[in-house]
Amino acid sequence: MTSREIAIALGITERSVARIIKDLEIEGYITKRKEGRENRFTVNKDLPLRRSDQREIHVRELLQLISRKNN
Repeated sequence: MTSREIAIALGITERSVARIIKDLEIEGYITKRKEGRENRFTVNKDLPLRRSDQREIHVRELLQLISRKNN
C-alpha cells in the first residue's frame, strides 16, 4: 500500500502516516529499503507490541490474527 492509501483507509493525513512510519522505523519495528523509486518495508515480527500493558504479545501474533481474519 502507499502512504496515501493507508491514510485514506485510516481516515488520517499522509503526514500522520509518515510520522507513524518514522516512529516505527526509529523503534526498530520496521526497516526501510529503497527499490528504484519506491520504499519497501520489512516488519520485525519478533518485537513485542509497543503498549506497556501488551508487551507479552509479539507483532508476529498480531499479524497472524489479522491475516486469518482477512482470509
